[in-house]
Amino acid sequence: MNKVDFDALSKAAYAEKSKIQEKDALWLEVFSLPEWYFIATGTLPNIVPYIGRAEVIEPGSLWLYAFTDANRASTFAKENGFGSQDGSTFYLTVPNNRTIVRWIMGYKDNDVKGIFFNADGNGFYAPIRQLKPIKDHLATAYPDRIQADE
Repeated sequence: MNKVDFDALSKAAYAEKSKIQEKDALWLEVFSLPEWYFIATGTLPNIVPYIGRAEVIEPGSLWLYAFTDANRASTFAKENGFGSQDGSTFYLTVPNNRTIVRWIMGYKDNDVKGIFFNADGNGFYAPIRQLKPIKDHLATAYPDRIQADE
C-alpha cells in the first residue's frame, strides 16, 4: 500500500483556485484512514485529546488537534512540550469508523470549533459542523470507499 502524501493533498485542496475535486481527494483519504491520532492530555483515567487555539485558522477559537499518522502526532507532541521527561510522547489512536464524527461532535459542547489536522505543517481543517456533511458527500460520491455514519 502506498503512503498517502497528505502535505501535497492539503496544498492542492487549499490552493487559491482549487476545486471540489481537490478537496474531495484530501477528505476521501482522511476518511479512508484506519485511525486518526490525537495528542493525549490529562491523566489516567481521564485522558482526552488535546484542544488548543489555532490562531492560523481563527484567532481565539479552540480546535481538536488531529494527525494522519502516529509519527506526526509524536513529533508535534515533542516539539510543543507534550512529551514526558524521558522524551516519550503519548497519543490517542481513535478508530476511524462510522461513529467518529459523532464522537467529535461531542466536543462542540466544549466550545470546540473544529478539527485541525497535521498542525506540524501543511495542516488542514474543518469546522465540526461541516464534518458530517463532508462525510455524507463523500459517501454519496464514493460509496465504494466511504460509508455514511450511523
